[in-house]
Amino acid sequence: MDDLNEKTWYSGDWNTGKDNNTPPYNGIKITAKANYNVPVDESSTQSLTSVDLEIADYTYDINGVSSYVSLSEANTWYTIPIPENTNVSPSEPNSNFTITGIDTTKLGNVELNSNVAGLFVNIEFKYGAENEKREELGFIMKIEETYIEGTDSIIVNGK
Repeated sequence: MDDLNEKTWYSGDWNTGKDNNTPPYNGIKITAKANYNVPVDESSTQSLTSVDLEIADYTYDINGVSSYVSLSEANTWYTIPIPENTNVSPSEPNSNFTITGIDTTKLGNVELNSNVAGLFVNIEFKYGAENEKREELGFIMKIEETYIEGTDSIIVNGK
C-alpha cells in the first residue's frame, strides 16, 4: 500500500489485477520511497536526503525480480544493477531480470533530475522478452524537495 512518502509507477503494458498465464507475465513496477532528514524542531523543514527505488521486472518471474537503487545526488545517472540469482551456487546474475540500457549493451539507468519544474525520477531502459523489448524513457514521478507533514511527497505521472 502506498503511503505519503512511497508511491508506485507501472509500465504501460502492466496488467492490473491479472498476470498472464505464460511469459511475459507482466511488465515493470517501480516503487519509490522519499527519505527526508529528521527535523530539529517542529518549525524545521524536512529536506529530501535520498530516494530509494525498487525496480521489479515481472517478464519471466510471476513474483517479480527486484533490483534496488538509492538516488542521493541530483542530475547523476545511476545504473540499475542486475540482481543476483541466489537459488544457484555460486550465485550468478539473474537471467529473469530483463532490464538493459537502451542500446542493449549497458545496464539500464535512472536519475533524480532537477530542473526549473522541480525534482523528478527519470528512467532510461529497455525490458521484456528478447523479441518484444519495450523502451521506457522519461520522467515518471515528481518528488517534493521539502516535506510538510500530511502531504504527498511523491506524485506519479499519469495519475
